[in-house]
Amino acid sequence: MVIEKAIAIANEFRCDIYLLYCHSPLIPVPFTPGGHVAGSIFNDTDTERKMSELIEKYKNSLNDGLSLWGEIQTGSWFELIKQFVITRHIDLVVIPRSVVRLWGALIRKLDINMLAKQTNCPVLVVTHQFDIIHLKNIVVPVDDFLPIKKLTAATYIAGRFDAIIHLMGHKKSYHTKDPGDTKWLARAYQLLRDHTQLKIHRSSTYGHTVADNTLSYAKLVEADLIVINTGKEAVLGGWLSRLSGKYLYKESNISVLTIAPRQ
Repeated sequence: MVIEKAIAIANEFRCDIYLLYCHSPLIPVPFTPGGHVAGSIFNDTDTERKMSELIEKYKNSLNDGLSLWGEIQTGSWFELIKQFVITRHIDLVVIPRSVVRLWGALIRKLDINMLAKQTNCPVLVVTHQFDIIHLKNIVVPVDDFLPIKKLTAATYIAGRFDAIIHLMGHKKSYHTKDPGDTKWLARAYQLLRDHTQLKIHRSSTYGHTVADNTLSYAKLVEADLIVINTGKEAVLGGWLSRLSGKYLYKESNISVLTIAPRQ
């Protein structure tokens, strides 16, 4: 599933694709775009065969001039992806949100919040419903600063597919009239109105956490994509949820793009 989603994205944005598989504790295997082993002494022939089959099956789905690479490495998923992103200058990490074989799912092995922070690379968790071609509604929470990187990514994607951006502000109380709660929402809205021709909606919600509000609002507007910053926007239900790993991208049936804000 995740390869098919990644190919659709790659064809739209003219990107090559790297498939990465973590194997422990055996020897790394690099593959060429054609699916051939390049000087490897890897001894897990079944894993090697499956990677070759994936490359052979999907390489012709990419547009002309684009390449599909595969690699099997040894170590922990987090450290491997982190080093892979940094050394190969990766622009986007795509992770499947799989409910099949729950404890073996990749999303359970990764701290995506930390991965985006340490690599400064956006991480997209895709669901089965995600369709980049027919993207129509993008939800972007705006809390206590102007999230330039997040807004830039959202507007670029929305402009490409004529999608609506839903800016969502967070109010600490339903009864509050303090404009400070939503001043950054107003600034974000004005920025996009002044510099883009996109369809922009804005709304303010209230509740305990930005993440909970974001997920509820995204469901309400039938969003196809949620774009969040690392930090509190990713954590559902308060600080205890951080300890238990209750992150928005794990609980959401809507695809989530996590971006580390500009420091």
